[in-house]
Amino acid sequence: MSLEAIPERVLTVTIFLIPHFGSIGISRQSMFAEITNKYPNHKYHAAWTHLPNGDAKQSIVVIGPGISEAEARARLALDESVFGRTETYAKSIFRTIVRGPEQHGPFPRYLPHYHGEVFDAERGIFVNGNGHSWYIGNIWKN
Repeated sequence: MSLEAIPERVLTVTIFLIPHFGSIGISRQSMFAEITNKYPNHKYHAAWTHLPNGDAKQSIVVIGPGISEAEARARLALDESVFGRTETYAKSIFRTIVRGPEQHGPFPRYLPHYHGEVFDAERGIFVNGNGHSWYIGNIWKN
């Protein structure tokens, strides 16, 4: 998704382009706590991968506004992605975990995530989804 294609409601909240924060030494906790504290009653956030100039090697995770569990499930059913406030939330959004945890490189460019089974409403069955359920860990318990 290009930054130009980001829905307007997402542009009204803080969006984290994760590598920028990691490169200046801000802790993981402060990085994610700022946005998730804006949505204290949400377990999930809309999230997606941004490819600057279409270059997959420069991909970054964008974390957007808090969303309901139903919205998170709907995004995953469409092979879109979410960010869970904890690893437990990232896992439990799926019926079954198909792959994960995975992390394809070092933080902050890469986040650990899961892939799992999601409900395909058109066919009335569970299928293996391609969406990511990213997380950073249980940082709010410290």
